Amino acid sequence: MGREKGHKKPYLELLRVIAIFGVVFCHTESAGIHHYVLTSNAVNYWMGLFLASVSQYCIPLFFMISGAVLLQREESISYVYRHRIVRIGLITVLMGLLQYLWIYRGHWETMTLKGAVRLLYEGATVTPLWFLFAYLSFLMVLPFLQRFVRAVTDGRWFLYLLAGYVFLNDILAILEYYMGWNHTMLRLPIVEYPALMTVLGYFVEHRSGDMFLKLKNIMAMIGISGVLAALSMFVNQSTLEGSNYITMGSLFAPVYALTIFVTVRYIVYKRPMPEALEKAVCFAGAGTFGTYLIEIQLREFLFPIYEFLGPKIHAIPAAFVWVGACVLTGILLTNLLRCVPVIRKLL
Repeated sequence: MGREKGHKKPYLELLRVIAIFGVVFCHTESAGIHHYVLTSNAVNYWMGLFLASVSQYCIPLFFMISGAVLLQREESISYVYRHRIVRIGLITVLMGLLQYLWIYRGHWETMTLKGAVRLLYEGATVTPLWFLFAYLSFLMVLPFLQRFVRAVTDGRWFLYLLAGYVFLNDILAILEYYMGWNHTMLRLPIVEYPALMTVLGYFVEHRSGDMFLKLKNIMAMIGISGVLAALSMFVNQSTLEGSNYITMGSLFAPVYALTIFVTVRYIVYKRPMPEALEKAVCFAGAGTFGTYLIEIQLREFLFPIYEFLGPKIHAIPAAFVWVGACVLTGILLTNLLRCVPVIRKLL
């Protein structure tokens, strides 16, 4: 999604790989991302707590990549609907059917057309579908966002939107948790979450000038993210006994995504990749969307890797190997499927 035709930017393709690794890791549950809740090993606990606190950067990062690619264009509403929404809509329907068959495999007698339609309609009940619905929602306002970003003459307004989002959705969320209050009715209605991240991706790539090509600014972003990660770890540690430890893991995810985005961009701009590595990264980036669509199946089929390695190298390193195997397998399968012309147009 959000892939440019013609020459690809290697740093964006590398970011896709980093993002899909985070997606798969976020879905490892007690075997990986939430293993720190169960472990008595201090290293596993603190490493796991850190990863649980920062690894939800992945979806914001995907949206930033889409914004960097798509928002510099100026497309008509009809073009977006005919070429983009139809494609993602078709993928969503096909994936809804696949996931319904997967969920009810071995219990075919319980399957109904009404059940399949409901699963597809609700979307968020199945892991790959909620992101597809969120992406469709972004595409529905894409023509407006393409014009909106051109109307903002001062790049600092993009950072203002990020600061407003973080304050309303992260800082106040912490206050509400400890005070026992319900979430405030205050909103930042000009942009919802997917739109915010795509706008930030556009800002960094096309409107930030050399702001994020200066080492001091990159180090400042890393420092800010470190402080916020420590705060997020403290909050997550204090919510271990309740259901909030999962939702609190998303605190400051947009900031982490922005930091990863600008850091990788800085490194690749300052030290261009060798041609062979660039080709490998572009090959891997082309397979990330397909990997996302089948990551549930990949995790289940390759789970024996984790079961074998877990007792030998501890849970978190084993989870990393397991996730890496899932990502590599997904990339290879997706690129193999992309050799089929019809599938290539979808992926």
